Amino acid sequence: MERRVCFRCGTEIPEKRVFCPKCGTPADVHSEPTAEPLRKKGTQNDETTRMVSMIVAIFGLLISVIGLFMPFFEIRFFGFSLGISLMEGNLQADGIILLIICLIGGIFMLTMQKKAGVMSIIVGIMIILMTFFEMSVNRDNMREIEYSSLISQGIGFYALLFGGFAIIISGVLRNMVKGQ
Repeated sequence: MERRVCFRCGTEIPEKRVFCPKCGTPADVHSEPTAEPLRKKGTQNDETTRMVSMIVAIFGLLISVIGLFMPFFEIRFFGFSLGISLMEGNLQADGIILLIICLIGGIFMLTMQKKAGVMSIIVGIMIILMTFFEMSVNRDNMREIEYSSLISQGIGFYALLFGGFAIIISGVLRNMVKGQ
C-alpha cells in the first residue's frame, strides 16, 4: 500500500480521503510517497525573517541613538562649519526624550514576542515624527537669527530618519511572519 503525503503541509492522507484532513488540499496533487511538504509552520523561513527583522531593528535603534549625538543642525559660514546636536544646549531635553523613546522602544521590541512588529512600527513612527517636529520648531526659532539661510540639516537629522525607517521596516518584516 502506498503512503500519501500532502505536498503543502506534510500531513499523511488516509487512503480513502480525497482531500488533506489538515489543510484541504486535493489528495491527487503531488501525493507521492516521497513528496516533500512545501512549507510547515515555524519553518526556517520564519526564523530567518524573525532574525533579519531583529537585526534591522537593532541596527535602526543604534543609528537613531548615534544620530542624537551627531550634528542635527549645521551652520556654515566662510568655510567653517558648526554642528549642534540634539544632546547639547537648548535641544538637550528633546534629545533625551528621543533617547528614552529609543531605549524603551528597543527593550519592548526585543522582549515582546507577539507584539514586536507593531511595537517596532510605533517606535519608528515616533522617531520620525519627533525628528520632523524638532526640525520645524527649531527652524522657526532660528529664523529670527540674521543669517538663518546658513543653517541646514546635519547628518544627525538624516541618521534619525534612516534609523526610524529601518525600525519601521523591521516591524513590517516581523508582521509578515506567520504564527506569532
